[in-house]
Amino acid sequence: MNWKAWTVGILGLWLALAGFLALGQSGNLWDDVIVGTVVAVVGFMMIGETPWQGWLSGLLGLWVIIAAFIPTLLAGSGLVWNNLLAGFLIAAAGFAALGAGAQEGKSSAKMHESAHSDCH
Repeated sequence: MNWKAWTVGILGLWLALAGFLALGQSGNLWDDVIVGTVVAVVGFMMIGETPWQGWLSGLLGLWVIIAAFIPTLLAGSGLVWNNLLAGFLIAAAGFAALGAGAQEGKSSAKMHESAHSDCH
């Protein structure tokens, strides 16, 4: 699960940063379509492991794809605010999933340790 959370987190940061870069309308469109597609697919793959992070990432990934085709969100302040907000939320979901995975790992290790000590 770590690769999924890292992928979502890093792409969220990239999306937030990309709004400030001069990629041009065509570059912004393709950036949003590609990033949105990867985030949506990976986000929905995370649902079984970290439900709210997976749903949030998946749905925001779909939003980023849709937003790529809204002219006012391809340039200027619309692009900056859309990418900044969506990117921040996607990154937060991805990195929160890393924390949730670490907590699950600790719980699993404790259960394994407890079961192992009961056998002796």
